Amino acid sequence: METVIERDLIEMFGQYFYNIHGQFSGEIPSLKPQHFNLAEEWIERLTKLFLVCPNDYLSQHRKLTLEIVERVRKKRAYYFFVDALKTIERKFNLPFPAYIVELREAKPNVASFLLTELLLIWALLEKEGRFLVCVKDGYQRKHFPLPENPEERKAFILQVGQQILAFLPFITPQHLDLIPDRFGPIHNVDKEAIRVPIIVNQSIAEILEDAYFHQRYVIHPVGAAVQLKNAYDIQAMLVKVIDGKIIAKISTSKGETIALVDLETAQGVDFLLKHGGPLIQVRDALALLVASVYHDLVVRIETPTKRKRKYAFRAVEGERVILPEEEPIFIYIPQKIRVGGEIKEVSPRQPAPFRRSPRPHQVREHPMRLWRGEMSEYQRRRVEEFERETGFKILEKLPPDHTFVLPFSSPKGAEVIAHYPLFIKRKVEAEMLSKLQPSS
Repeated sequence: METVIERDLIEMFGQYFYNIHGQFSGEIPSLKPQHFNLAEEWIERLTKLFLVCPNDYLSQHRKLTLEIVERVRKKRAYYFFVDALKTIERKFNLPFPAYIVELREAKPNVASFLLTELLLIWALLEKEGRFLVCVKDGYQRKHFPLPENPEERKAFILQVGQQILAFLPFITPQHLDLIPDRFGPIHNVDKEAIRVPIIVNQSIAEILEDAYFHQRYVIHPVGAAVQLKNAYDIQAMLVKVIDGKIIAKISTSKGETIALVDLETAQGVDFLLKHGGPLIQVRDALALLVASVYHDLVVRIETPTKRKRKYAFRAVEGERVILPEEEPIFIYIPQKIRVGGEIKEVSPRQPAPFRRSPRPHQVREHPMRLWRGEMSEYQRRRVEEFERETGFKILEKLPPDHTFVLPFSSPKGAEVIAHYPLFIKRKVEAEMLSKLQPSS
């Protein structure tokens, strides 16, 4: 028997996409099941139904949705959600976190449609106010206090569901502490805006690149508890690295929210709404702040960044920009864990068990002393060719027992670059290609 809110949610989702069906564009990839699981079956059936969009679409949509919900519930096949996310990611070429953007913004394309319908199924699997928050290595539910107002309750469920679906593929029982107890701010529920520190002169990619080449520590597996001062309405964070993703639970004056940053692509996403102020171009500001906290954790004071970060703040629904008198301060709190029956405090970070190669850079020509032997004939011919090209007189002024090193790029070797994160590889590739372009 459907509850009122279930009936309203199904009708709302069905009617919304039925109304904008004519706006959909773009090629549809083959959705023929490859692994023949329930998620692929649902994706194929729902997509076919939507593309045909018969006159009784709303009734067929309701019937299919309730059927899938019942099958998932009866078999406790809650891994359905991870299977569905992976299938959409693969079929539509939406690597994390690109599919989260499609879910968050409800665009008129099939990928966004499927992700939003997946959110509907998650909401319908609610049980006595408890919602699925973990489906890996067993399943877990958690109770969230819901607003009394029906419209606010629907807004709350949908916005919370977006966040939970975002981190569902990474959460296992040992990471349940990343799940907020009270989500907020929620649009149309929390009326007041929150203020967020914004780094106005560095991107996530720039912050993570500096962290990569200067990394000395790794975050402890239990996570890093962080208190923030001078950070406006941002009060604290719990930061973990899971499967190459930085996942943070962020405490604000209006509740808790999450942000995610991919260390491989330097893409970040959070769930604060767009704002209309002069910093509208700065999106995912919380993810940017999380990247800054991560940098501080793994690099800290030992290796300062090239340039000082400048902070402003944005009001989510406001238009003012104010530079703070003091920059945000990050305070790290030791975590307490049980070891052999005893409670022990652990540092939020540990020394990194690796040493990174230096940042790609050009090494200028320079003389170098030889401790034995003399310059090889091969190197002498290379230097003579360099002299002819530049007009320099090097060999006649080179001290005895020295060679001359010509300009080169460091580090050398494809095996070094192969280990770079994807976003750094792309930057190195672009720099190399730019040097191949003829000068005007």
